[in-house]
Amino acid sequence: MSFLRCLLGGFLLAIVLSVSNGDPLVPALCIFGDSVVDVGNNNNLSTLIKANFPPYGRDFVTHRPTGRFCNGKLATDFTAEYLGFTSYPPAYLSREARGQRILTGVNFASAASGYYNVTARLFCALTLPHQLKYYRLWQRKIVNLVGRTQATNIFSGGIHLINAGSSDFIQNYYINPLLNRHYSPDEFSDILMQSYSSFVQDKGGCGYFKWIDPSLEVELLKEKLKEVEEERDTLKYKMKELGGKYDSLKQKLKEIKEERDCAKAKFKRLVVVILCFLLAKIIFE
Repeated sequence: MSFLRCLLGGFLLAIVLSVSNGDPLVPALCIFGDSVVDVGNNNNLSTLIKANFPPYGRDFVTHRPTGRFCNGKLATDFTAEYLGFTSYPPAYLSREARGQRILTGVNFASAASGYYNVTARLFCALTLPHQLKYYRLWQRKIVNLVGRTQATNIFSGGIHLINAGSSDFIQNYYINPLLNRHYSPDEFSDILMQSYSSFVQDKGGCGYFKWIDPSLEVELLKEKLKEVEEERDTLKYKMKELGGKYDSLKQKLKEIKEERDCAKAKFKRLVVVILCFLLAKIIFE
């Protein structure tokens, strides 16, 4: 299962940047995969795997079910926001995926899909090859809308994100004796990795998909985590040090107050002595 975490680490891009000029950092965002990133394609399929009913969507912008398998936004929605898009890539099979709306990318993901095509067929979902078929149809629509030159810039400059593999295990391998008795988890993982490589390198995106080494991303995340932990420890030490200084300052203030009260008492006694002296002088004179 570690390879799934690596894939997730490699392709869930967390780009936290400010877009000062209001334009997105990339021209388009296209998404492939399973229920983790599906935004409503399964609403338009003859499948039982749907999320178009409450309580799904109760915390989303519209407070209504959209087809997302969560109560609010998906990781890809946050990714679109961080990239500077003012809207989320619509589901390709939805009514929103029309006209100018598709210029900034669309979502082809289908819940219950996976790298193992049989997984999607079991639940009447879109297989990854079928998602690629829709991707090529989308490319043709873009060419018709803006011309081949600008369309090529959109395809080559856009981000293509894929998240899959969990359904292959949870909804197929673990409950399918034809698989788990014939393949070990590692052997089945190898099959999924071969499908993944084929998707990205051989068939994927007409050359617009690029390989990202997940191990490098994981190591980078580990380094960042280590830096954060070091900063946390440093901050804790500084807070402890400041706490000691605060206690010391508090004690000094207490001492100063006591000295001030003592000085006031001495001053009062001195005033009384002077008044008595002056009064005695006046009387004797």
